[in-house]
Amino acid sequence: MLTVECKSLTSATLDYPLFSQRRNTYKLLKLCQIVMNSQELGEYILNMRFEQTKYDNAEVYRRFYSGQERGTNFDGIWQAEINLYRKDNNIIGYTNKGSTIININLCTIPFNDNLIDISYRVGNLIHEYCHLVGLRHAPRWQFWRYWRRKFSAPYRIGNKSRAIAENLLGSGEVEWKDL
Repeated sequence: MLTVECKSLTSATLDYPLFSQRRNTYKLLKLCQIVMNSQELGEYILNMRFEQTKYDNAEVYRRFYSGQERGTNFDGIWQAEINLYRKDNNIIGYTNKGSTIININLCTIPFNDNLIDISYRVGNLIHEYCHLVGLRHAPRWQFWRYWRRKFSAPYRIGNKSRAIAENLLGSGEVEWKDL
């Protein structure tokens, strides 16, 4: 079982994250933990064919559930470092090579209680977590490989996570207000 903790929550472009933004970030991380520990996601990782990775499914699974972000020990804990920012573009979030910080753009998807918005943010956070544990895809500038990115482990796991979050919230199995 993977535990998700918020190690830090900062903001580069805001004086200070609003209470609702902080609260929603913590709730997103709780939902990420539920999705990441779902049997459905574990089975998906073990059975899905991933492209643009040098690892077999067992190694993808091991890395995903290790909690071993860049430069940390195997401890089964994702110590999330989140930076909230505002930039008017189409990027939901990103990580920088060599960093353990996930940057979340508050402009791309509204940071509210909408089921679809929440699900997309969960999918993106888990996609970015995949990068922190060493799972990659082709960069945008490698246009001859770029079109296949959607079949890579970060994209497939992120998209599956989004779908699981949407199903959990839509079915009422998990209530956003109770997280």
